[in-house]
Amino acid sequence: MANINNLYFIAIVLPGHVSEKVRAVQQYIAGKFESSKSLSVVPHITLKAPFTADSSMHDEILSWFRSLHIDVEPFQQELSNFGAFENKKSPVIYIRPAAVQQLCFLQNQIVTQFEYTFSGRFLSFTDKRFSPHVTVAYRDLSPDQFREAWKEFSQYDFTDEFKVQDFQLLQHDGRQWNIIETYAIG
Repeated sequence: MANINNLYFIAIVLPGHVSEKVRAVQQYIAGKFESSKSLSVVPHITLKAPFTADSSMHDEILSWFRSLHIDVEPFQQELSNFGAFENKKSPVIYIRPAAVQQLCFLQNQIVTQFEYTFSGRFLSFTDKRFSPHVTVAYRDLSPDQFREAWKEFSQYDFTDEFKVQDFQLLQHDGRQWNIIETYAIG
């Protein structure tokens, strides 16, 4: 029998009022620039990049997540304007989170404990080079669509803020991402 793999990632899921504003941007991009992939996951800031693990490790991953030792108090997180990763094949447009010290420290604590527990398995280069962002267009945004969309969004203002009080472990069920566990900080 073949092994079944589960797909996970860890993120700060944006609260309702902020999430709604981000969704409106994503829906606008989906309609105008035919890029709807970002609508397949709740608006978030990734703390640990997606990783695939054998389904037999599910309980171990949940146990690890629940037993994290996070030394960060709740903090205010600002979002301000748009940025882009101008990858040739798969460009990305995102909303910029201010790189507050607590956000970077939180991400580092999660990745460090993950690396220790799982002996470096499931790590990606993005885990070590944290570049916080809230994706509004990616994967199905062609380079031509990107140039047109970026011309527009590089001129737009977007501001909001929220209090980070927790972060989530998400799992993909084959159709969508689902929050399977929440870790309250502080």
